[in-house]
Amino acid sequence: MKTRLRSTLFAVALASSFIVPPVFAYDTAAWQAAQADFQRANAGESGAAADAAEKFAKLVAAEPTNPLLLAYLGSSESMQGRDAMFPWKKMKFVETGLADLDRALALLKPEHAQAPAGGVSVANEVKLTAASTFLGLPGFFNRADAGTKLVNELASQPGFATMPERYRSAVLKLTAKAKS
Repeated sequence: MKTRLRSTLFAVALASSFIVPPVFAYDTAAWQAAQADFQRANAGESGAAADAAEKFAKLVAAEPTNPLLLAYLGSSESMQGRDAMFPWKKMKFVETGLADLDRALALLKPEHAQAPAGGVSVANEVKLTAASTFLGLPGFFNRADAGTKLVNELASQPGFATMPERYRSAVLKLTAKAKS
């Protein structure tokens, strides 16, 4: 589970490495600190997923209807499952993360498709984060189909060819993973 989740979440790390926070009410420094922990967690650093989840949870507490923050919180929580020692803790973290990712996807509105987030819309970043997490989970979580649907939607959207290279690369990498 660790290797599969780490390699899949690498695509999100790659895409999110160029993201600047969109115009929302949260603190830019707190966003950057949470993103730094998220990157460390993606690199496999023990404890970094918990640090990222804690920081994203504080950001979400200040802005509970922000789908971008919820998506990163959910992905961070899922990575905590990767790092947990006991199976029941692994399940709890992943299930909590999936619930937050589902909430983030449900909160997406048409205006999120227009809001810039480092060259891609908030909606696209949320979908990429969810797809990457879903595709990185073991099959018994039954999220591969949802991840495949999201990544195919991202790859086939109008204007995809003009989006930032890192983002396109992350989407294409996930598309290939979804086909395997």
